[in-house]
Amino acid sequence: MPAEEERARPGATAHARPGDDAPVAAQVLDAAIAWQLELDAGAAPAAVRAAFSAWLEADPEHRRAWRQLCALDGGLRPLQAPPLRAALLRAPRNRRRRTAAAVLAGVLLTGAGLATLELQMPLAARLADHGTATGERRQFALPDGSRLYLNTRSAVDLAFDAERRALHLTAGEILVETAHTAAETRPFVVLTADGALRALGTRFVVRKLEHGTLLTVVHSAVAARPARRTDEQRIGDGERALVHADGVDPAAPAPADADAWRDGMLVVEDAPLAEVVAELGRHRPGHVGVDAAVANLRVTGTFSLDDTELALQALADGLGLRLLRRGPWWLTLAPAA
Repeated sequence: MPAEEERARPGATAHARPGDDAPVAAQVLDAAIAWQLELDAGAAPAAVRAAFSAWLEADPEHRRAWRQLCALDGGLRPLQAPPLRAALLRAPRNRRRRTAAAVLAGVLLTGAGLATLELQMPLAARLADHGTATGERRQFALPDGSRLYLNTRSAVDLAFDAERRALHLTAGEILVETAHTAAETRPFVVLTADGALRALGTRFVVRKLEHGTLLTVVHSAVAARPARRTDEQRIGDGERALVHADGVDPAAPAPADADAWRDGMLVVEDAPLAEVVAELGRHRPGHVGVDAAVANLRVTGTFSLDDTELALQALADGLGLRLLRRGPWWLTLAPAA
């Protein structure tokens, strides 16, 4: 078995060489992924292994792409993620190269493996049709003319077909502005593990939480149907509700600026400091915490999501606190000495 092939087999360890972290051409990376799939399919015939060896020897770029792919393979194994790796390599072709290239670049450039990579951009976002990294916001025009806005660390897959216009939100938060034309009769639905949210109007926010899906209606209304029920509950203009697989919590008034994140702002009114800091923390890598002694201080104000360092410093100055740092990715707001 060729030495380069041996590095990719289970239990082997891959080592990057000087210069390996430079990007390779998209078509070369595609070819390397194709060979990985071929060799992973089972006991590769001798003819396949010979063809692979010939491909490796044909161009130094082929060998460099293969080493990068092996480095990714070695980075995934410590996290016990063969299915994860398989999903990454077997993603639909229209996003397979994009995903693999992004993951390879992240692993090789940070030099700290997938733990660091996850701080920058969750794998769910890398595998999705549309995704955002930590601190990133993006917007897209959907095939029907609707607008989709993604907040930080978000992941969405599109499922538009003849029956409905569907978005699968797997992580993070989105703002949807649905398009309405006389010719468009398909329902517009946002799907999460907790249920289906059918648009009755034009503007709403959906956020995936650990304990449910938070729906905020900015304009008009949305019909929420829990995953394990068949009935829908209408959430109206200016209301928000938490949707669970088994039901919908009672609707409550929504904050007036629930969609301010689209413009890079966090607007809070009489909120506990811990809640404000947690929200800012979503938009920066690493840990941002609050000492229990000051966690319940009340905060009112407007803060930039594009400069969380400035926002946190403003909180510290305004409340007479100090920022304790333990390395570049660990920060705590604590009482003044």
